[in-house]
Amino acid sequence: SNSSAASDVYKRQKYNISSGILFLFILNLLINLDLEIRQGFRDLSSYSYTLYIIHFPILLFLFGCFELAVTKSVPVSVSIGILGFIFSIAISWKASHYVENKEFIKNLL
Repeated sequence: SNSSAASDVYKRQKYNISSGILFLFILNLLINLDLEIRQGFRDLSSYSYTLYIIHFPILLFLFGCFELAVTKSVPVSVSIGILGFIFSIAISWKASHYVENKEFIKNLL
């Protein structure tokens, strides 16, 4: 029904807004605390493509698993976003050792 579809869209928007606010908060902290983050970004660049590919399915999976809790509470939504952020980085880092390794791929073929 239309009301169900509208409700689903609202739920996704609420989750997306919460995730965006979380990202802005973290970025603001990094900038204003004047942390030395250049090395961290250099390290991240070694698996950035894997992170780019993997992050959305992970966040979508977590949203699906915790949909009822996420749509009812912004703090829960932000917590799931943080968990997804950490999980995405960890999985991407580990997966990149294989999928971004030319020698490993060459040996598979």
